[in-house]
Amino acid sequence: MPNDDVTPIPSKTSSGLEWGIFLLYSFLIILGVSHHEMWRDELQLWNILSNSGSLAALVHNAAYEGHPLLWHTILWPINKISIEPHWMQLIHTAFVLGTAYLMVFKSPFKTFEKILILLSYPLLFEFGLISRNYILAVFLIFLIAIYWRSFSQNLLIICFLLALLFNTNAYAFVFACAVSAGAMLFYVSEKGLRYGDSNLWIGSLLIIIGALISIITIIPPKDASAEAGFVLNFDPQRIGFVLKNVYKGTFSFPEIAHFHFWNTFFRENKYRMASLGMAAWLGLWWHLRKDRPVLLLSGLIFTALGGFIYLSAYVGSVRHYQIYTISILFCFWIFLDRKKNHVPASTSTPYTRFAFLAILCGQAIAGLFAYSKDLTYRFSNAKAAASFLKTNYASTPYLLVGNYHYLNTPVAGYLGQKIFSLDILQNTSYSVWRTDLWNPSVYGMNDSTLLKRAAQVANAQKNKKIVWLCEYNSPVAYTEGHLKSVSLQGKNYQFVCVKVFNESIVHDENYYIYELKR
Repeated sequence: MPNDDVTPIPSKTSSGLEWGIFLLYSFLIILGVSHHEMWRDELQLWNILSNSGSLAALVHNAAYEGHPLLWHTILWPINKISIEPHWMQLIHTAFVLGTAYLMVFKSPFKTFEKILILLSYPLLFEFGLISRNYILAVFLIFLIAIYWRSFSQNLLIICFLLALLFNTNAYAFVFACAVSAGAMLFYVSEKGLRYGDSNLWIGSLLIIIGALISIITIIPPKDASAEAGFVLNFDPQRIGFVLKNVYKGTFSFPEIAHFHFWNTFFRENKYRMASLGMAAWLGLWWHLRKDRPVLLLSGLIFTALGGFIYLSAYVGSVRHYQIYTISILFCFWIFLDRKKNHVPASTSTPYTRFAFLAILCGQAIAGLFAYSKDLTYRFSNAKAAASFLKTNYASTPYLLVGNYHYLNTPVAGYLGQKIFSLDILQNTSYSVWRTDLWNPSVYGMNDSTLLKRAAQVANAQKNKKIVWLCEYNSPVAYTEGHLKSVSLQGKNYQFVCVKVFNESIVHDENYYIYELKR
């Protein structure tokens, strides 16, 4: 292993081509975000912030979220300036462009590889357009890769960034655990284990503090919904489940024939998916075989993520498993930076480089497809429904009720107000993932029960216009003019559909707006 006097790779002068790539990507992101209609998971956080007058209230209100609070904390002061949700998109866009800047100007990848990476499914669509904490994690991971270039000198910076990374999301937490272990092994292998080394102790303390803060905020209360928890028994089928999700995180090509393409996979087959996912990582490890520290680091990341997916009772989505793609980029980034001084030149083999490029090409095709769909069609109908309500009822006092609290969330976010949810009989703007509020009897409530509850609300609010925001877990064919009627206490209540917003990419965020006929 070379000594600590290895000269870091010098910064190169930015070229016009690099600036062109960055500006073009910036244009695509700004255009895409401006057209993107936020869905409930995006506005869930924003609504929590709007209902949190202090950081202590924020910690209380976010207790059931299962997310650390770094992203919340960044957005909280912005929310106190304005509750308009586009401010969240603005901050999110800043992190997206910051991430792109690191990739274009600071990474060791070839120019065409940088282009493919920026066009990939996570960076162009999933993390690029959808305002969640995942882009913050990617930004921090890329920063860690940059500082890894002069590892021993930058240990404390890396440990501080890892402490922040622990507090972005659960999958980034697992990634940070693996990288923290790898970082300590890197440092000890280069400097030796010296008990008086203050950098080693301070760095370890930063990591421990960051991890503990995350654990304290991420563990939900005991009455959290059943989706939380761990699977502790051995089940061979779950190993296949893990490998299938390795594929989902490495190859993200959706089912192109589906209008609701999001979170789908092209011709899904668990055996083929598991085989391709493992093949991709075996190719990565073959490419890294001459740089054993990086090979070990990639193995730690793969094992930690796989173990977490196996143990977690929560079935994740594409956005969660994209950590595998980011992990591949991270490991290749470090490998290429170290290659000049640490790795024999003969290590580069065309076959594994081809496999890496094949992954990037597939990701770029998936990214462009998803981006174009989001640009062409509504991702969610919540923004359109909220705009209709603002335009048509701004001058009239009215009571807004909705079927399901979790489907009301995005409309409430765009309106900046609470909605009376018929499923839980509460006036709220965000979901609390508590057992009594999130169970089959709540989200599976039938239409007749909801109709009776709407009539009961109308009966109690005799002098107010009642507007009913209907949402359904499965598609319905209701059109404008459709009538819902029910008798209550000898009186007939009729609700007429005045506007329909359907056909959104998110399959259950279609809205049917009804008015009570007085």
